[in-house]
Amino acid sequence: MDNKEIARLFSEIAELMEIKGENAFKIRAYQKAVRTIESFTEPLQSLHAEGKLESIEGIGKGLAGKIAEALEKGSVQQHQELLKSLPEGLLDLLDVPGMGPKKVKLVYDELNITSIDELKRAAEAGALQSLPGMGKKSEEKILKGIEHRQQTSSRFLIGVAAPIAQEILDRIRQVKGVKQAQIAGSLRRGKETAGDVDILVAAKAGKPIMEEFLATPAVRDVLAKGDAKSSLVLNNGLQVDLRIVPEASFGAALQYFTGAKEHNVKLRARAVKQKLKVNEYGVFKVDGDDPIAGSTEEDVYASLGLVWIPPELREGLDEIELAEKDQLPALVERQDIRSALHNHTTASDGLMRLDELAAEAKRRGYEYIAVTDHSGGLGVAGGLNADRLKKQMDEIHGFNEKKGGVPVLTGSEVDIRVDGRLDFPDDLLAQLDVVIAAVHGSLDQPREKITKRICDALENPYVDILSHPSGRLIGRRPPMDVDWEALFAKAAETGVVLEINAHYMRLDLKDQHIREAMKYGALFSIDTDTHAAADFDNLDYGVRTARRGRLAAKDVINCLPMKDFMRWKKKHRRQGRVNEKTR
Repeated sequence: MDNKEIARLFSEIAELMEIKGENAFKIRAYQKAVRTIESFTEPLQSLHAEGKLESIEGIGKGLAGKIAEALEKGSVQQHQELLKSLPEGLLDLLDVPGMGPKKVKLVYDELNITSIDELKRAAEAGALQSLPGMGKKSEEKILKGIEHRQQTSSRFLIGVAAPIAQEILDRIRQVKGVKQAQIAGSLRRGKETAGDVDILVAAKAGKPIMEEFLATPAVRDVLAKGDAKSSLVLNNGLQVDLRIVPEASFGAALQYFTGAKEHNVKLRARAVKQKLKVNEYGVFKVDGDDPIAGSTEEDVYASLGLVWIPPELREGLDEIELAEKDQLPALVERQDIRSALHNHTTASDGLMRLDELAAEAKRRGYEYIAVTDHSGGLGVAGGLNADRLKKQMDEIHGFNEKKGGVPVLTGSEVDIRVDGRLDFPDDLLAQLDVVIAAVHGSLDQPREKITKRICDALENPYVDILSHPSGRLIGRRPPMDVDWEALFAKAAETGVVLEINAHYMRLDLKDQHIREAMKYGALFSIDTDTHAAADFDNLDYGVRTARRGRLAAKDVINCLPMKDFMRWKKKHRRQGRVNEKTR
């Protein structure tokens, strides 16, 4: 078991314990351990081999023993006993947006509901309304959650599928005889979810490559085994396909297996008009068998009179027309990102102290960062009140004077209250370098109310960024019902930046909304919403989402050098005060 698998196992133990109503202190210990393990960069197996599991902060003797058990046996007896003590379908209920362990326990204890089908029937019959703390609104929300789960349950989050694909790809690239190897499909296009993983290899001999592929850890089933193609299903249900093609066809195959169906259909139609045919083997004249292109993607597109189209754009919109005119946008790159503007420390719900956060950011190559711990309104996250925030500001100023790492800007992720007011008064917000506004509660308000609530907050002249604007958690929580046109217009009017939250469970804003917001002239930030060191790894997913939204570096404020960012902030807030006076 690797770190992520152990974290998932501990999370499941905590959920099962909560459903059974066990000791809250022990449940919290497991929940804290999950976050610690998720953020831990060193393999737990290495520490176990050295007998140092208890050296991890927050991991005591008991939890260290459970980690050791998982590493040695691939399971934990306590987890197995919890599973046996409860009906099998209860865990599936946790996948329904709006159904946490407490509600699962409630419907199980009161109505003996043990499956999603039973939950759906009970909700449709109005049976949930009679339960304590639930009503018609909760019932409707659960039905929507079931529908949402059914639409997304067959796909895997990019943050789950991509690391697995990369690990397999890295192993395959080490095999003798491999000329080129690349991930294709929706993962290469940077989609937020993937149905499966496609890997392409250019090589002559296939046997040693396939042997290495079939030796992939955690294989549940071998669906197909051949010299040119093999398919595996891993223990988590993810299917991985590997194809071997001649080097002369690698570019054509990579293009074919990367593009969305709509993109490839348009490309083939264009080829037909030019009396050509294009497929995974190359580009050919209609009446010939010798390829005129195929070894590289650039050659494939060039043979059709097009510049190379970045994978993230290959969705069948108007990218081919733009490529024909050489008018594709110069998309933002990961190396363009200079700052991390949304970060949490141990002062609220982060796992790193200020100095640790700054050191990690420096190691990752950031030029400057902001500390934006939660405001007091989000009590479950240990939010800061005004006095604690002022104390933190003094701490940051002192840290900067010592020059112990990257420059740190003062900030706060301020909760937008139900009525649109912010947690802190304007005179305090004015002292901060970065003010991020966010909705964390009452996400199910009607469209008119939630839209007004957010737009009212954006009118505050000191709000710089709107964080995770839709509030969604992919596959777990649907987005808020927001009037996006009104929100984008207000953001453009006030100059408030729209965040692309890079966490793979959020990716919020999503690509479609980014493209829409650009039409209004909105600006964006790409932020990892860092709580632990490993969260910085999510930056790649945010950049890929931004690229799918067709953003250039000029559209993203954390591509600015620090001096330029501070000038932008002053101009933005000055204009915000002008706007406030004229309203």
